[in-house]
Amino acid sequence: MSSDMEISVVPTCSLSSEHMDKLCELFNANYRQANEAYLGKSCDTFRYVSLAEEQGELLGFTFGDSVRVGLPGFDDEQSLALAGIGCVSPAARQQGLFVRLGTQAMQAGGAIEAGKPILFAGRMAHVVTYRTMLKMSDSTIPSATKSINAWHQEVGVVVAAQLQSVIDPETFVVRGSGCPVGYPRIAYDTTADEDALFAQVNRDQGDSLLTMCWLPKAPVGW
Repeated sequence: MSSDMEISVVPTCSLSSEHMDKLCELFNANYRQANEAYLGKSCDTFRYVSLAEEQGELLGFTFGDSVRVGLPGFDDEQSLALAGIGCVSPAARQQGLFVRLGTQAMQAGGAIEAGKPILFAGRMAHVVTYRTMLKMSDSTIPSATKSINAWHQEVGVVVAAQLQSVIDPETFVVRGSGCPVGYPRIAYDTTADEDALFAQVNRDQGDSLLTMCWLPKAPVGW
């Protein structure tokens, strides 16, 4: 990672028009048929966006937030880290930038405490982003190895509401607005298990898959 790169976290409510133009430019570079209105909606859903810039060029961005929220099955509020859409310039990939940007945006929310349990969640539109979460924890829901139970469903409904979304509790599919968010400009193969998980995610309609996992480990019974 270049030593000239600067990473900043900016409240979405104070993003300049210049920054929004750069976000849209990088969004279009990462996605075919990029729906720029989705970035505006992300500004309404997440309080923060992290930016990686070098000599005035935007190399990456990620929306994120964290909140304390009451969840079914717990007596007190829990830390919920919310991941939004992110893009990284092809020239800056494979350097851990995507994770670094997402982490800083979520930490800006002020609800993440070191060593304390965190429920990490986001809407995954395609397999590549889903794999990122799956690698983080064996508590990931939904997954090919763990059935969605009633507790998962109750928590999922609350988490989806924090993302201004509604899920199908049987599949965790989030129905889109009726038009695509965009199609990633990357080639990837999928497994049969991944195909099954995303079988009802219609990208043409802007659907996604609500995915969540506990860090560092899930509570008993999860």
